[in-house]
Amino acid sequence: MGYFSNETEWGMYQEAYCDKCVHMHPEQGCPCLKAHSLWNYEEFSKEDSVLHKMIPLDEDDNNTKCIFFWREP
Repeated sequence: MGYFSNETEWGMYQEAYCDKCVHMHPEQGCPCLKAHSLWNYEEFSKEDSVLHKMIPLDEDDNNTKCIFFWREP
């Protein structure tokens, strides 16, 4: 699950991936980020949460790119 400990981490992730992704809607934003913002704290300890699959963590517990990431042409 993508884990963002503060707004700075969130913004850096969004700049690195979301702002370059075709799924980032100009008005609605990113559906994956929205799901994480709504359910991050509730779902963090649930091993079977779909959020764990949407933004996987690497072996050092760092956020990796979203599974839906598709770079804008």
